[in-house]
Amino acid sequence: MYPRLFASLILIGILTSCGAEAPFHRGASGTDPFVNPNACPGGGNPATALTEDYYNSNLNSIISRDCASCHSWTYSTAKAQATAGDLSSKFYTKPAGTGHAGGTKWAAGSTELDAVKSWICGS
Repeated sequence: MYPRLFASLILIGILTSCGAEAPFHRGASGTDPFVNPNACPGGGNPATALTEDYYNSNLNSIISRDCASCHSWTYSTAKAQATAGDLSSKFYTKPAGTGHAGGTKWAAGSTELDAVKSWICGS
């Protein structure tokens, strides 16, 4: 009986002291490590993100114009490089110059990059 009581008291002591130094600490003031800093503003609209209709109507022509010399994008290949609601997707960051061997194709705030953002965010 005493070994179980002793083990229970030790467990209670460990559980009540864990994190006592900084209870509920989640990083630097004002940040939350559970929030994706690359998430679409307002969370986007996942129900309408990455649709084939939007791609064909708004992206296909600009991608054919600006990217076809090196890439043969289709809706399927573009969707494979994009994650709904996440602006750290390769399909968004590479044309902006991050990790793209061809350099910056579309500057931040350009109509082309905004169209890609709208497709990924579903807005």
